[in-house]
Amino acid sequence: MGHEKTVQNWLNHIERLREKGLQIPSEPMVIAQYLTGAFMSLLKWWLDEKMPHSPEEMDAIFRELTFSGLME
Repeated sequence: MGHEKTVQNWLNHIERLREKGLQIPSEPMVIAQYLTGAFMSLLKWWLDEKMPHSPEEMDAIFRELTFSGLME
């Protein structure tokens, strides 16, 4: 998935969270760019390191890091 598509996916997700009443601490585009960068960097590391964790483990790690920060 490309950078811009990933940004758009995050923006859509952020909008759904806002609709559910979650207070978003910053401008959605800033958050989407930040999360896309983190995701792409983690994905690159995972591939470079020959996938030391399963896709499911990486998903859980990314979600934990991401949502613990957004929910504070």
